[in-house]
Amino acid sequence: GEWFLFLVCGTLASSAAQAQHPSRATLKSPPHPAAMTMRCTTTLAALLTLAAHATAATPSLCRADEQVVFSCQIQGKSPRKLVSVCAARDLGSPGAFVAYRFGQPLQPELVYPASKRDSLKAFTRWHYWRFQTDYQQLSFTNGDYRYTVFDRYAADARPVKSYGVEVSRASNDEAVRTLHCQASTVRSRLALLAPYVPCADDDTGTDCQRPALP
Repeated sequence: GEWFLFLVCGTLASSAAQAQHPSRATLKSPPHPAAMTMRCTTTLAALLTLAAHATAATPSLCRADEQVVFSCQIQGKSPRKLVSVCAARDLGSPGAFVAYRFGQPLQPELVYPASKRDSLKAFTRWHYWRFQTDYQQLSFTNGDYRYTVFDRYAADARPVKSYGVEVSRASNDEAVRTLHCQASTVRSRLALLAPYVPCADDDTGTDCQRPALP
């Protein structure tokens, strides 16, 4: 914050002030302390602002030892709510897992599945693509509800890219609700799960790899 700017720039300005009376052997005078302070403060403020924006643009409910497969902030939610798909850093290792989380940071409302064991089998993926169209989905069923995390691109749609979670009734596919992501907060890498998560029965894509899960 501001105290950090003053501390760093004040130190630099003090050094500049001590150099204001150089020896005759000095060929070039250092910048004036006030000018150095102004320049330093402006530069550091810009860097801190960029860092803050970068942090805000990539929210996640994933832990430090996990990788983010999908994450975003849900549009219009107050307080802020996030949806994240998190996974083991090495999906090919024994004990690898994937997890869906929804809610506020540090206060998830839904975590699926409850156990990491065999969690890769608890999801299905679906991928459809053709010219100027690419749909990727990750789904699971929890009780009577089916949740589908989607990443969709269609050149003739508005918006062209859409991300979010669809909730429907597992018994009859009746749509219940669609939660859309705030575009500036999306991080989507659903393709990472391709070799490890089973394909949906109705997958019509051409890239669905059927993993040899035990």
